Amino acid sequence: MRLVRSILFVAFLLLVAAHAAAGPVGVHPGFKIGMTVANLRGDVSSVAELESRSDITFGGTLRLDLGPYFSLQPELQYVPTGGTGTLLVDNGGTPATVEGALKLDYLELPLLAKFRLPGSPSMMPNLYLGPTAALNLASKLTGDLTAAGGSASGEADLKNQMESLLLGGAIGGGFDLKMGKGLLTFDARYSKSFSDMFKAASSGVLSGADPRSNSVTVTAGYSF
Repeated sequence: MRLVRSILFVAFLLLVAAHAAAGPVGVHPGFKIGMTVANLRGDVSSVAELESRSDITFGGTLRLDLGPYFSLQPELQYVPTGGTGTLLVDNGGTPATVEGALKLDYLELPLLAKFRLPGSPSMMPNLYLGPTAALNLASKLTGDLTAAGGSASGEADLKNQMESLLLGGAIGGGFDLKMGKGLLTFDARYSKSFSDMFKAASSGVLSGADPRSNSVTVTAGYSF
């Protein structure tokens, strides 16, 4: 997996360098809103898979056109993740299970290499990929926490157990429609975290957890 990520990263840098001389930079700010369906994979649940978390995602974009077929697109986006189900918790050093929901909120900064494909002048399909960095905003466990020393409808703040920065990658595609002086955009992407979400030395409620996030996001937006 590390070799694959290294190859993709080097290819990404080479493509950026190759297209950077294609023409002047066009700067186009924009915004987007949509839905994210996210789940966790790893040592966090006593069942094979947690139920996914679905929630609204939104943010801003800045498309830097480096020629007719290539753009760099940094974004700043609120991204929800987490899961619901039977979670493994630490009750004073004794493993226990709770029925609850793990809600994790991030402010994500993707840096996407966007490739436009041949199409009609009014509709331009595209593919993109790139690395992501996400800042943890909030992390909470809600549900029946009696097995962890809480209440039947309790809430535990887990932010101090989380790594503050989460690294990952995204790949996706969509199409742009000319509308007025800007572009109406529709896209779908798959994102995955590469780094651990919980601190290795954590001694809190989910001290043994080692999950990573997977999410599918569908958005609509407009760039000026």
